[in-house]
Amino acid sequence: MAWSFAQKLVVSLFVLLVLTAVVAYVYGKPPEHVELRIGLLKDYPTTLFLAEQYGLGARYGIVLKLVRFDNVSALMGALDEGKVNMVILPPHLAAQRLLEKGDLVVVAIDLLDDSGVVALRSLNLTNSSMLGGLSIGAYKASAEYKLFAYLYEKLYNSSVDTLNIVDLSYKEVLDAAGRGEISAAIVKEPYISILQSDYNFSQVESIASMMGKYLKAPEQMPFTLILASSKLAAEKPEGLDSFVKLHEYAATIWQERADLDEQTIELNLNLTPSQAALLAANMPAWTQGLTDNAVQLIRNTWKVAWEAGLLKQNPEKLGDQFFWI
Repeated sequence: MAWSFAQKLVVSLFVLLVLTAVVAYVYGKPPEHVELRIGLLKDYPTTLFLAEQYGLGARYGIVLKLVRFDNVSALMGALDEGKVNMVILPPHLAAQRLLEKGDLVVVAIDLLDDSGVVALRSLNLTNSSMLGGLSIGAYKASAEYKLFAYLYEKLYNSSVDTLNIVDLSYKEVLDAAGRGEISAAIVKEPYISILQSDYNFSQVESIASMMGKYLKAPEQMPFTLILASSKLAAEKPEGLDSFVKLHEYAATIWQERADLDEQTIELNLNLTPSQAALLAANMPAWTQGLTDNAVQLIRNTWKVAWEAGLLKQNPEKLGDQFFWI
């Protein structure tokens, strides 16, 4: 007996439902879609530029939105109000928030540090002990300057008071370099790349290398950490697990596709192609996940931040519960 079209359709739908059930049983359910609103400061680079630009979240069941803020106060306020459920922060600000409120978990290291000393290429400086007599632009309230001051004293047995430091905002550093009023600067990215590209500066010594010498440890140091709210971690653990995979994929692309990095950096940080290319080369991504080694790098960075006066409380009290391992 020939089957009617309606009968064939019913059977086909039944077979499809059975196959779907079998696939779900064997391979597990498809990832539940989770919305991640990630707050970051406007001038901070991140591998997640790639994830946003190319829609990488979709393959992991993630709706990803990067939310830019002008300052730390606005970023923290948005976190308090639940407007963002993840944040990208430099290590000392992450530790400060954990010590004060304990409402975040570290999910990943994003980019590795590029902050420190740059000087006119013609000076051929090889380390910070050679800065004497130079006019040095630096934002004295910044984390990189405070870390430099502490490490300079420890490594070179001399105070920064012996150096000619001119207290300038980041923009003023660039302006002073353009006028020839400074020969060196203590800055972070993207200002290192701008000085290298446009003002004939070269890097003398990074904060990471100074910290490595001080701790007698590898020179790697986090530039930024990615953290999730404790509420998100409790309610959507599978979503955070998916995010970890997404981040590792984006970090791998950052390492392997410089052309894509440069395009997204140029777009997001309003840099020239030359500046963006230097930043991509200067700042490697962390691709190894939140390993024991990664956690130790974070703790080392927190330790030095505490010693340098960036933290009001000793970060040693922060236990492993603050890491998404």
